[in-house]
This record gives sequence, structure tokens and C-alpha cells, in this order.
Amino acid sequence: MRYAVRTLAVLSLASCGSAGHTTPPDMAPALQCAGSKSGVTRLYWGDLHVHTNYSFDAYFFNELNGPREAFAFAKGGATSLPCGDAPAVPCKTVKLDVPLDFTAVTDHSELIGGFAGYCGLPGQPPMNQSTCMTIGSLVSTAATAYALGNTPTSQQGLKTLANLVPQLAMTADAWGRSMGFADEANDPCTFTAFTAYEYTGLPNGASLHRNIIFNGDALPSKPISSLDVADEWEMWNALDAVCAHDGHCDYVSIPHNSNLSDGRVFQIAASGAAPVTQAQIEQRARADVLAEVMQHKGESECGLGYANPLSADEDAACAFEKTKPICTGAATDPSYCRQECTAVATDSAAATPANCTARLDMLRDTLVDGLRLRAQYNGVNPYKLGLIGSSDTHNGDPGNVREDSFRGHGGVLDDSPDVLLGAWVCADGTTTCATTARVFNQKAFRLNPGGLTGIWAEENTRASLFGALKRREVYATSGPRIAVRLYASWGAIPASACDDLAAGNDPPPGASGLVPMGGDLAAPPPSGKMPQLVVRAVADPILGTPLERIEIVKGWVDAAGAPHAKVFSIAGAAAGPAPAADCSITKTAQPEQLCGTWSDPEFDARQSALYYARVLENPTCRWSTWACVKQAVDCAQLDASTGALPGAMAGYEGCCAITQTAGSYTGKNRFDVIEERAWSSPVWYQP
Repeated sequence: MRYAVRTLAVLSLASCGSAGHTTPPDMAPALQCAGSKSGVTRLYWGDLHVHTNYSFDAYFFNELNGPREAFAFAKGGATSLPCGDAPAVPCKTVKLDVPLDFTAVTDHSELIGGFAGYCGLPGQPPMNQSTCMTIGSLVSTAATAYALGNTPTSQQGLKTLANLVPQLAMTADAWGRSMGFADEANDPCTFTAFTAYEYTGLPNGASLHRNIIFNGDALPSKPISSLDVADEWEMWNALDAVCAHDGHCDYVSIPHNSNLSDGRVFQIAASGAAPVTQAQIEQRARADVLAEVMQHKGESECGLGYANPLSADEDAACAFEKTKPICTGAATDPSYCRQECTAVATDSAAATPANCTARLDMLRDTLVDGLRLRAQYNGVNPYKLGLIGSSDTHNGDPGNVREDSFRGHGGVLDDSPDVLLGAWVCADGTTTCATTARVFNQKAFRLNPGGLTGIWAEENTRASLFGALKRREVYATSGPRIAVRLYASWGAIPASACDDLAAGNDPPPGASGLVPMGGDLAAPPPSGKMPQLVVRAVADPILGTPLERIEIVKGWVDAAGAPHAKVFSIAGAAAGPAPAADCSITKTAQPEQLCGTWSDPEFDARQSALYYARVLENPTCRWSTWACVKQAVDCAQLDASTGALPGAMAGYEGCCAITQTAGSYTGKNRFDVIEERAWSSPVWYQP
């Protein structure tokens, strides 16, 4: 049955074509799978950001699954999620519609496996119970604040835990077990299990989190954690000392949640404010070849309303799954609402104002800034980043990102509707107060199921997939398995290119010098030529939501060094019909495939530029709307004196837009929709 399901999924995407470009010789591993051909790439799906009960935070969310169970789930098995406050109580069984092709379990390197050993795993007698309960409460409180954008002030909390309970110190044994689970799950040609972990730096509340993905036969004997080193520069130094980017050990570091970094994660500085050297820029460029644009704690592509040239106020699609709500100036604004940083965070000082958002927290701005910085660093672009999507699940269920079945990613931290959708709380922070002294806290409402990564590789092996990661022939989605192909060229794209791609002729014949996503257009360009692009997208074969449009996002730097960005629509049209009241969608006469060709009408060969594709689906119900529709919530039944819903609807008050007038509550049903999407990695032109 598993083989049949996988075959059907492959056939559904076969119209995207199986052929591809020629892989650069220095990145081409020896092929080992039947049917693999050099230079012929296929699309593989996976999740590169997954936590289990080996992570210090997930453990205290009553996480039931360890690394072994997470890999088994990714390969098509069923698993359980916890509920309630009692440890190790399974209450829901989940299973993917179609297995993944690859997964990386990225447990926090800080104290990895420590609590599992000190406090006991599910099914084992509890150990050191009193201490573990105290620590668990602290961890859960801090994790909730961070996930919702109100980041703790420093990394000191983790260090305090490590000092408080010395037995928690990470042991080589725990990391060795993690590597063993990955090797056990790895099944070349069928499923790839990467050895990986997450470096979880949080200096002064700024997210410096990076997932470290390894490949090779001589991997480090222990992970590098933020308890060992102060910042990312020291992290890369420590990694390079034990993993030399060679045939025996190689790695990529993938920053995530730049939207929560207070301007710090892409700051060009080392050890606080000291300027970086050319060698450090080259070190960063070798390691940071990808960035996570979409995950559980929000989307980081672009932002609205900032005082900079790339604020993209004309780009309404930037208002997608933002974790921090826009500040309104009202007294009820949360402290983590989206304010622009007047001073970004450093290793020694927090940002101003606290939990603010800076220009380089958004990846579109960061990518374009790399074009500018390249001229300062001898042609090395420190922000030459491909784009991926991941879940960041803390339930050990990689790839479980469907909107219509989402019930949280944080174990018992978000397993109930009043936490997921929001609830009334006392404005002064106490636990009891008059109804007139309460405010509605949306809690986890702004979080989302997360995304997936698509990799174009020659075969499903560690070496082949890792090679594709390094050359950035990858892309992100917000969850759906939308197949996306992008090629760029100096030569004219034939008029038949879209038909050729649809027929499986990939790359399309008649076009010369095609460069796939993640690559570079050769410089200088042929005289009088401008970049030509072709982009083809195929709808997710599981849910079949029709596609709305394909856009090209261009970024460039002008002669004065000023950054610019512009969005061009090349296929499709405006949004399709909205979902019905029961969240069903219209599929008839809607495109399952879109394809477009485009040439840059404003190209200037003297200016550095980049181009990436953004593919949008027709509107569908957001996960929060699905939860309310399935529960048949009727907000007209909101109690006028308490603001509560009756009976089985209790706890679903977050389904309502609530008005409070003189202590009297009225409500009407919310109906939030989203336009799911995919983002390709860019292609670059650098004079």
C-alpha cells in the first residue's frame, strides 16, 4: 500500500517532468539508485526542522515521540500526540496522507537528551519528579512567550538550568543515539534521514536559531550549542574545526525565524560591534546557503509598513501569516506587536524597543542587501540564500502541516481550543477578576502549521539531496506540495517552453544555457540580452487546490547602492472564488497548472539583480476557520454577560469577533482565509 501511495504521488507530479539540468561536476555524487541518470533531477518532499522529546522544551510539552518515532512517522507510520496535563497520555492519532521523502530531526543541541535521561521517558517511572516539575513550568512559560514573539531577554535561562542540574549536561551518548536513529531510518533510494540538530542562540532575546544539517562518514562526536559558544561566528569556528566541508564531513547552517531576531540574525558584525573580516564573510557564505522562509512561528519573506525602500506596501501578498500583529497604538496592543527597531539587538544589548522588527528580519530585504555587500567583500555575497519551508513541530510529526487538521505543534502546550484560538484573561495578569477587567488574549492564534521543502535532486540519497541543498536547487511552500520549476537564461525562452515542460521535456529544448533556481546567470551577458525566465507550477496533488497566479519578484541595487524590489505577475489572474461556508472550494474550470515566460523589461547590465518565483493558490480556509467550522461554532450564542460560549462550543471563543460595550458582549463568526503559496530559491545576476 505504501508503495502504491508513493507511486500515485509521483505520477501526480509527473507532468512536472523528470529531466533537469546538468549538476555541477564538483557537486555530483556517484549515483546508486536504479533509474537515476546524471543531470536528470526529480522532486522530493521533506521537513528539515523537527523536534522530539530529546529537545529540552518539547520534553516538557509531554512530547510522546523520540527521534525513532519521528522518522517512522515521516516514512508513513501513525503516531500519537499528547493531551491534558498528565505526562505521556496519548489522545490523538495522526498519519500523513503521503509519506515524506526526507526528514531531519533537529533537536536542540542545548541539553540534548538531558531531560529524557534525568526525568524519564514516556513509559518509564518518573525520576527526580519534584525538580523536573519545577523546571518544566519555567520552560513552558518561556517557550510560550518566545513562540508568540515576546522573546525572553537572554540566554541565561538555559545556562541556569545547566548549572542547576549538572546531570543535564549533554553527553556524547545522547548525540550518538540521535545519529544512530538517523542511520537506522536512512533507506537509500526510498527515504533519506539526515543527521542534524538545532543551535538555539538567543542573546538578549534575538533569535539566532540555526538548523545544522550534516553529510559525511565522519561527523562530529558532539553538537555545538549556545552553552558552548557566544554567537554564530564562534559556532562556525567550532563547527569548521570538526567538520571541514570536505568529503568526510560537510554541513549547512539554516537560519530560521529571522522575523523574531530583532535585527540580529543577519547583522554583519562579530563579537558585538566589531567589523567582520573577509575570511569570516567567506566562512558565513559557505555555511549559510539556505534560510527558512516559512514555519510554525510565521513567514519571513517580506513585510508591510516599514520605513525602507523594500517595505512592499504595494505588495498585499506580504501580509501573510505574520506572527507579530501590527501595532495600532491602542492601550490593548500586546508588547510584541510589530514595531520597527530604532536599534537592533547585539550580543551585549537588547533591541529598542523590545521585540521589535528590523528591515533585515525580512528575507527579501536581506537577499537584496547581499547584492550591495558583495561589492564590499571582493565578490562574496554573504546573503546568497536559497529558500526552504519547514514545520518546526515539537510533536515529532514531521510534515504534518495540513490546515484542515492542525491541532498545534507544541504537545500539551497548545492541545486545547482555548490555547490555540485564544481566551479571556485578566488585564492585570491575575487569575481572577471582574468580566469588565478582562481582555481577550489570542494566544497561539497567530501560529500556523508550517511549511515543507521541495528538493530537485538526481536521486533520494543523502549525498544527492545534500548536494542539491548546497547548490540551492530547493524551494519552500507554506504546506501544500505545489511543484515548481524555474529556469533562467540569456537566450530566448522558446514559445513552446511551457508545452514542452507539460509534456515532460525538461529542460525545454531550444533554450540554451538554462540556469535552475539557486544558480547564477553568467556574466557579462551577451550584448543586448536581458534575463529570460520560465516558471511552471503544478497544484498540490493531495488536496488539489487550484492555482491563482505566478509572480516574479525582482530585487536589485542601483548605481547609488540603494535597494529596490518589484513584483511582476507572469501567469494566472486575480484571486479565485472564496471558500464556501463549510470551507469547501470550487475546483471546476480552475487551473491545476500554470506556466509563464518573462523577460526583464528594466534590466541594466551594470546592476546586480536577483529573481525568485512566488506561486499562490486560490483562497482556502485558514486552520483556525477549519477548527471553528468543524465544531459548528455559532458566535450569536455568546453570553452577553461573560463573553463565553455554551456547551460543546466552550473554549472556542476565539472563533468570534467580539465587541464589548459597557460590560455586554456580542460576537459574530470570524472567517479567516489564506492564500497558500510556494517560494522558489532565487537566480542571481552579479556583474
